[in-house]
Amino acid sequence: MPRKADRSGAGLAGRAGELARGLARAPYVPSSAYRVQLNRRFTFVRATELLGYFADLGVDALYCSPYFQAVPGSLHGYDCVDPTRLSADIGTEEEFAAFCDGLKERGLGQILDIVPNHMGIAGSANVWWLDVLENGASSAFAHVFDIDWNPAKPELKNRVLLPVLGELYGKVLAAGELSVRYEGGAFFVRYWDHRFPVDPRTYPLLFEARLDELQALLGSADPVLKGFKEALSALRGLPACGDTTPSRMTRRRREKETAKLALRDLTSRSPALLAWINDVLAALSLEPLHRFLEAQPYRLAYWEAAADEINHRRFFDINALAAIRIEDERVFELHHELTFKLVREGRIQGLRVDHPDGLYDPTGYFGRLQKRCLQELVVGALGRGDADARAAAGRAAEAALREGDGAAAPFYVVAEKILDRKEELPKAWSIAGTVGYGALNALNGIFVDRSKETEFNKVYDGFIGHVIDYERLVYDKKKFFSLVNMASETATLAHRLDQISEFDWVWRDLTQNHLTLAIRETLACFPVYRTYVSPGEEPVSESDQRSIRAAVGKARGKLPALHPGVFDFLESVLLARPGSGLGAASERLYRDFTLRFQQLSGPIMAKGVEDTAFYVFNRLLSLNEVGGDPMRFGWSRADFHEHLRRRHTDWPAAMVETSTHDTKRSEDVRMRLNALSEIPLEWQARLAEWSELNGPHRTPISGTLEPRRNTEYFVYQTLLGAWPNEALDEAGRAALLGRVWDAVLKSSREAKIYTNWSRPDAEYEEALRKFTAGIVSNEKFLASFLPFQEKVAFYGMLNSLSALTLKLAAPGVPDTYQGNELWDYSLVDPDNRRRVDFDLRVRHQRSLIELEGAAGPTARMAGSLFDSWRDGRVKMHLLRSGLRLRRRERELFLSGEYLPLAVEGTRQRNVTAYLRRWGTRRVLAAGGRFFMDLLPGRTATDAAAWQNTVVVLPDDPACAGPWRDVFTGETIVPVQDGTRRILEVPRLFGVLSAALLVNDLG
Repeated sequence: MPRKADRSGAGLAGRAGELARGLARAPYVPSSAYRVQLNRRFTFVRATELLGYFADLGVDALYCSPYFQAVPGSLHGYDCVDPTRLSADIGTEEEFAAFCDGLKERGLGQILDIVPNHMGIAGSANVWWLDVLENGASSAFAHVFDIDWNPAKPELKNRVLLPVLGELYGKVLAAGELSVRYEGGAFFVRYWDHRFPVDPRTYPLLFEARLDELQALLGSADPVLKGFKEALSALRGLPACGDTTPSRMTRRRREKETAKLALRDLTSRSPALLAWINDVLAALSLEPLHRFLEAQPYRLAYWEAAADEINHRRFFDINALAAIRIEDERVFELHHELTFKLVREGRIQGLRVDHPDGLYDPTGYFGRLQKRCLQELVVGALGRGDADARAAAGRAAEAALREGDGAAAPFYVVAEKILDRKEELPKAWSIAGTVGYGALNALNGIFVDRSKETEFNKVYDGFIGHVIDYERLVYDKKKFFSLVNMASETATLAHRLDQISEFDWVWRDLTQNHLTLAIRETLACFPVYRTYVSPGEEPVSESDQRSIRAAVGKARGKLPALHPGVFDFLESVLLARPGSGLGAASERLYRDFTLRFQQLSGPIMAKGVEDTAFYVFNRLLSLNEVGGDPMRFGWSRADFHEHLRRRHTDWPAAMVETSTHDTKRSEDVRMRLNALSEIPLEWQARLAEWSELNGPHRTPISGTLEPRRNTEYFVYQTLLGAWPNEALDEAGRAALLGRVWDAVLKSSREAKIYTNWSRPDAEYEEALRKFTAGIVSNEKFLASFLPFQEKVAFYGMLNSLSALTLKLAAPGVPDTYQGNELWDYSLVDPDNRRRVDFDLRVRHQRSLIELEGAAGPTARMAGSLFDSWRDGRVKMHLLRSGLRLRRRERELFLSGEYLPLAVEGTRQRNVTAYLRRWGTRRVLAAGGRFFMDLLPGRTATDAAAWQNTVVVLPDDPACAGPWRDVFTGETIVPVQDGTRRILEVPRLFGVLSAALLVNDLG
């Protein structure tokens, strides 16, 4: 007899409800995070060995790159091929368990990077994709991938386009590069290193014309012959790969495997049969081989055909990454199977979601993710995972989220989301915030001297010899990308829109060609990465309406020759407003189109802007960063403070990052380049001198010396940013040249002006290589370059220390990218993913611990570290001091109020300061900037350089002091200045150019 519900709340449902509500009210939020790139060179074992180092650094959570099974050899993990198991390259289950146990022992959380938008399909590692290639639409995994089985091109109906060939299909076929092979009961198509499975129903096509030969070879009574014919007959009778009737799909899966096993058994027993099969395959002539290939549920094609004809969604334009349909509940559960297991077991405490802009319905995705994570947390806490417990946990999770108005985030989730400067993160997303590109650009922007913008523009425009219209550049690059690289995706959208128009007699005369033009133009004019129209009945938000109308209006002006009805129709569809009388079915079609349009607008923006325009407009490269705006020459302090204040109000647990695996330049490179903004005239003089000295290294091509000035300008900035602090021997210079050359080559191909990825211009690239190598070995150039570089490096170092200080106390969760606890002068990937020397970092940490001793940091210690700044320990000291303080004062940093502080006096523009306030606890962060602006002959830590400059404290008894600088151990007492209380900047910056003060160390 079932037990009655326990009214005290001790019953299963009551216990689950209590747990869910408690978890939702007090979600886990780390005080800080440290990002590690796990791969075959940095495994679970190595990460486990370093856990003590991370803990002593003050880190609160280790933030791991994707570690589910990726394409073998992957160094980043974003090409996952099986999200249900761990990467064999990174470690075993036992090694992973030891890693997780080590984190728990040291009180460290774990944040895992997951990739719900796409999977890797290169090679033969993705069994889900291989199953689709073998079985087409009848595959058990056909619903996983975003494939259009009925595309506009009729030849691709029920087939997948595979753009993998290095030449046109006919040429590859004629060259004998395609063949059919047999192995272990199955046949596959071989193309160099590629192995493609084939439809088992087509196996008989290979042998029907030559079965008499086999009979003559084996004899008509041979049981092997009989078995072989029976296997072929069974395969011939399989349901077609386009048949999606569930019962026939099941039958196909069962019977094809039975036949394969029979073939394997027969060929293992009969060497003669195996030899005959291989002879038949080797003798296949072009015509029968072509017919066999045409019978497959895929079509092999030249790789460039992807841009125009591919019928499955990709990640951007990368053919090796296929998008998945995570909006399908079955796919959602399958793809997150291991993720949810790790949540349930308490192995991970947070998630970083890669590329949510690619999702069909990101709002719905995050809501489902939170519900399932909360359910798994409850199941784990209940200590039982039976059906009753899971059901009770699911109901409890739903109830707890409803109480949170549908946007609660009981599990720590951050999204890799890029926002335009005027764009807000959707409040409906059930997340803690973004990974922090906005904070990155704010922290960078305040170190760019806005007052010098006009002069800097003149330097850049004068050197390259023309003015670049950045807005036009972005428009052209986005349009180019939609026209060339993602023409197939654009055409697919137009095909859908054309089909929708047929349902409405008002719009049915609009042609697909005109609709394609309108979509392409609207994508090029779209002002943000994407809108957030939902698949439900929710009205389109006002901000989304503004973006849609602005884009369509601009596009309309670009194509006045088109009938205005084309844009009227497109706008009505994007706004999900069907004409009168069309009904709910039409609105669903409209919304489906809009959701698919949203999946495309993000890649068009990203590729057109960050991956193309950012490599053309080179005015100040520190501004050309993910989520940045190169036209915004610096941030005012007011804008900086407003950004952090709003982060505290709206997204207090979002990440604060300054370097990532995706940034084009590391934080320290950017801070070096920011120093150039202070000295445009000196920069101009150096450019003129260097260009003349390096003239002989240019190469004439068709009457023009290459590289041209804009590229040359890029190279000089890259060298200034990446040049190491230590003196370089021959090997060191060669290593630097290799890194710089990789970045220069990538930038040139991304710019797509003189060369590109699809058709590299070998002559131009050789000229560019010779120039880069020539200037690095040009002693006359280096005699001028190195003193200037040392100056920029020193002031960049000061910028870095200030930026780090302001980051450490900012609202949110500061993230340290691996290796950046010391100076890191990394360039764009793969340079920023190269191996980190953790042994060096461990040694430096030990030296800091020895210097501190039992008494902790002192002014003498800090001064000594500052004097030897080139070894990077001063940066590690600041980071370590700040992170350890954050760990001790969690509530203060995660919840404390944000108050900008006024700075007054002679050097007021050179100081940025703010206060965090929680109860009686106070932390004050202050950093210097524009250090080249200080008095001639003075240094950043010379008190005279900061004379007559003060930070004004609020009228708050808790600010009366004394304060202690956690970097130096110095006690600082505020000065009473009439009715107000102030801190004198010469006292603040007497040892370092930045300060982090606490009102009581406790």
